[in-house]
Amino acid sequence: MVKMDRPIRVLLTKPGIDTHWRGVAVLSMGLRDNGLEVINAGNQSVEEIVRTAVQEDVDILGLSFQCESYRMFVPAIMEGLKENEAEDMKVIVGGHILPNHDDSLIEAGVKRVFHLHTAPDEVAEYIKEIVK
Repeated sequence: MVKMDRPIRVLLTKPGIDTHWRGVAVLSMGLRDNGLEVINAGNQSVEEIVRTAVQEDVDILGLSFQCESYRMFVPAIMEGLKENEAEDMKVIVGGHILPNHDDSLIEAGVKRVFHLHTAPDEVAEYIKEIVK
């Protein structure tokens, strides 16, 4: 594993106006307990998410969804990252994701989809693995 001179930086956000924050709060604490630096950005528009991810120079962009709005938001965010020359940014998605939609999210550029009740330790280990 490559030794980094700083903790892995993770931006967690909820695209749009979804107000279900419990999962993000639990994940934030779990990632911090695993030594990751977490930026909890709250609800943001596509443009705000892309701008924050680029400005904060995060290693991982984590998007949380409570409904199928990911079908609209994920492609728009991936396009925004591309337009800002950040298409190599690692994006993960979690929450209420229908299992039959995993493949389309991966095809859109998402590295991994985490479903409800995934342990924060599992997410942290995956993040550490892909940010080598």
